[in-house]
Amino acid sequence: MGDQMQMMKRWLMTAALAGMVLMTAACDGDDETRSEEFGAPFQGSGTPSAPANAAATVGATPAAVAATGTAAAGSTGSSGAQPRRWEITATDFKFDRNELQARSQETIEVTLTNDGDTQHSWRLLGVVDAAGSAVAIPPVAAGDDATITFLVGKSGTYTFQCDIHPQQMTGRVVLSG
Repeated sequence: MGDQMQMMKRWLMTAALAGMVLMTAACDGDDETRSEEFGAPFQGSGTPSAPANAAATVGATPAAVAATGTAAAGSTGSSGAQPRRWEITATDFKFDRNELQARSQETIEVTLTNDGDTQHSWRLLGVVDAAGSAVAIPPVAAGDDATITFLVGKSGTYTFQCDIHPQQMTGRVVLSG
């Protein structure tokens, strides 16, 4: 009986240690590397209109976007219509929406609100703006929000993710023609 108790204790300790290792890997706290990749996280109050990498493409023509399949950040499209607005809330560790729909050539405005306790970001994978930069919201501090406006010219299904927690926080954008 004593050997079984010792074995059970070892098994529980091993399981607990493995769980802590997995939790540490998921939230590695390596914000210095991420800050270099995305710039400093948004902090304080207010909503930035777009990250610095998006500002360079304001005024890109929808025709150029349609031909390349890239996004034009800050563009309002050919009709000048109001953008489709998506509000996404990030918590630890999920987005409140995992599928978003729009039409290609439609300007989209994404606002990411961070209701979690750690930083979160939003990136549309496989899509770059006219300058070749990722269509992304850099890390947003807990309690803050940030917004990006962009246009994607090519129909299809695209994946979005939090670059800080890419295994847990994903979704898809479906753009119809």
